[in-house]
Amino acid sequence: MLSEQICYRGYIFIRYPESKNRTDRVYFAGWVGKKKYILHVFKYESEVGVIEKGFHVHHKDGNPLNNDICNLESVSRKNHAKIHFDNMSDVDKQNKINILINK
Repeated sequence: MLSEQICYRGYIFIRYPESKNRTDRVYFAGWVGKKKYILHVFKYESEVGVIEKGFHVHHKDGNPLNNDICNLESVSRKNHAKIHFDNMSDVDKQNKINILINK
């Protein structure tokens, strides 16, 4: 399977652009000691500090491949969901609502 690699602070992070799994397709991930990290989360924690419980690291420009520290911010889980929901097409919004209703 095709993969891309990034080395950050001596650790290798890999993504698989052709993966069926969205997380593997969109984000670089790697092992730091015994813990698996997504690159943007590890980078944020390394350069800014610990992420508060209930918060996510968000890519400000919406591009998950732009892991420049200036493009990363910590936002509450609720606000993070709202940001992404507001940026969805109407069809995607309705599909998401249907999924949530039918859980």
